[in-house]
Amino acid sequence: DHEHTVDLSEAVRRARRVGPGEVREMADDGAHARATHAMGKAYRDVVRGLRGDFSTAPDFVVQPATDADVERILMWAQDRNVAVIPYGGGTSVVAGVEPRG
Repeated sequence: DHEHTVDLSEAVRRARRVGPGEVREMADDGAHARATHAMGKAYRDVVRGLRGDFSTAPDFVVQPATDADVERILMWAQDRNVAVIPYGGGTSVVAGVEPRG
């Protein structure tokens, strides 16, 4: 059997639970941003991605430019009880960038 890669627009189907609201100007809720921040870059993650498993895709990705942006995002998230997961290079091999529950 041959496996076929899955188009991102088809793979990232999980409904968003929250929108970026007041931090929209820093946010990207497109399929590419959500997929590339859904998991780390370990071999198992690459295989999951090729199979189209983006079940851990975030609702959106924010890219703050300043310390004030970070503070604003964290305050926004705290006020709405929204989890924030820092994502650096994505090299996590322990699923540290994936949400739980």
